[in-house]
Amino acid sequence: SYRSRVQRLPIEAISQAAANQRKGRCGRIAPGVCIRLYSEEDFTGRPEFTEPEILRTNLASVILQMANLRLGSVDDFAFIEPPDSRLVTDGHK
Repeated sequence: SYRSRVQRLPIEAISQAAANQRKGRCGRIAPGVCIRLYSEEDFTGRPEFTEPEILRTNLASVILQMANLRLGSVDDFAFIEPPDSRLVTDGHK
């Protein structure tokens, strides 16, 4: 959580892709049944894909690891989906 500057494991709704991946594990090695504890409307209202981790986490640890590995500045790094500059500033604080 970039706001609280704490890495945590919150309980949150998963994306459709993550739900489908979990469904695919059901019955993989033996007969199985997938039971979802939410409605189909809830499922279809969820985002299709999960937001990248770099956009969901406190960047302080990323910045420290990049410095330790001598990867250069976060601002100059070629992220596939770069974090918002406000998150980078917050990570430096």
